[in-house]
Amino acid sequence: MILVWRGWGIVVPVVVFLSALLAQMISTKLAGNGYWAHHGYPLSMALLIAGGLIWLADRFLYRNPGRITVDEKTGERFRWVPLHDFFFVRLRWWSLPCLGAAVVVLILK
Repeated sequence: MILVWRGWGIVVPVVVFLSALLAQMISTKLAGNGYWAHHGYPLSMALLIAGGLIWLADRFLYRNPGRITVDEKTGERFRWVPLHDFFFVRLRWWSLPCLGAAVVVLILK
C-alpha cells in the first residue's frame, strides 16, 4: 500500500494506530484477554481520541499565517503556507472519518 502525505500528514495513520494499540493494551490489562474482541467501545473511544488529536495537530500546525513574498516584476503578492495533508486531504478533515468510524464501531459491535 502506498501512503501519500505532505508535511506532517503522516500523523493521521500513526495517531490512529497508536491510539488503537494503546486502547487494546489498556483494555486487555484491565479486563483480561478477549475483552477487546467482544466489546466495541474501547476501539470507539480510541478513534474518538485519535480524531481529537488529529484536529489538535491541525490547529497547531496551521497556527502561523505563512510567509508573504512579492514578485519583483508584477508586484503580485504570494502567501506561502506549508501544507500538511494525508492523501491530499488536510489533517482537519481526517477527524471526521475517525468520528464516523467510532460511531459505526459502537453501533455494529
